[in-house]
Formats: sequence, C-alpha cells, structure tokens
Amino acid sequence: ASLAWFAVGSALGLLLTWEPVRAWAYGFGGRPALVHVHFQLVGFVTQMIFGVAYHVLPTLSRGAIHSYFLGYLHFTLVNAGLLVFGAGFWWGERAGFLLPGGGALLFLGFVFFLYNIGRSFGRA
Repeated sequence: ASLAWFAVGSALGLLLTWEPVRAWAYGFGGRPALVHVHFQLVGFVTQMIFGVAYHVLPTLSRGAIHSYFLGYLHFTLVNAGLLVFGAGFWWGERAGFLLPGGGALLFLGFVFFLYNIGRSFGRA
C-alpha cells in the first residue's frame, strides 16, 4: 500500500507541475497540493513506517504480533481514511463530512496500531 500511495501521490505532484494554473482556474486553489502532500506523507511515509514496525518489532520483542485482526483493521482504516481525507481536501467546503470523517478514520487506525504494537511488546 505504501508504494501504491507513493505512485498516486507522485502522479498527482507531477500533474500539479504540468497544470498549476489550471488547478487554480478551476477553483481548487491549493487543495490538490494538500492532497498530494497527505498522500505522500501519510500514505507513503507513514505506511512504510507501519510496515517496518510490523516486520521488525515482533523480532525485537521476541514474540508475535498481539492481534493480526487489529493489524488488518488498522491497515483498512488508515487506507480508507486517507481516501476520504484526500477527497475532503480536494472538494474543500463542498465536502461536508469528508475531511473530519477521514481524519477520524485515520486517527482510529493509528490508535489500533499503537495498541497492537504496545500489546505485542507487553507479551515479551
């Protein structure tokens, strides 16, 4: 998922370099740039950190992940939240609940990650 977000965020960034004036003319303002930044930062960087943490931390704690279900739930919530969050930034004021809803999904996914990793270390 991290690499997919990197590809989507990079493509959006490339599009913004080719057509920056058109994005402003259509009334999007700087919102496509915000979508690009969040896809790169939360989508690529943060998900890469999650993947490395799920791979390395159980080895360090000499145990297994506390709950694979919470891992899948975390993964699903973060990816769904990022899609909704990106849509909220893109459409701005017309988005209504998308921005806070996506942010809530992201936050809930982050909480599940922290809980799952914390419990995994508690088993050692």
